[in-house]
Amino acid sequence: MKMKRIELENGCYKKIYYHDVEKTKIESEVYYINRKLHRLDGPARIWYYRSGEIRGEHYWINGKSYSKEEYNKKININRNLKLLNKK
Repeated sequence: MKMKRIELENGCYKKIYYHDVEKTKIESEVYYINRKLHRLDGPARIWYYRSGEIRGEHYWINGKSYSKEEYNKKININRNLKLLNKK
């Protein structure tokens, strides 16, 4: 399996793992910061079937796992706090 590492903003990284050597079929994507699974705009770990359809997702913030519902609630609370602080 081949892997590609991409540096994102704010010290975040994304690793893409491929099913094939030609890197045409993505097997999974992993997002992290400071060596901890982390993503604020979607799942931090995504698995794909060879067809490209999503097989599974996991949500993480600073190395802590959340259900999709818990994650969305936490993200919405943080967004609302940021909006209140701008006023």
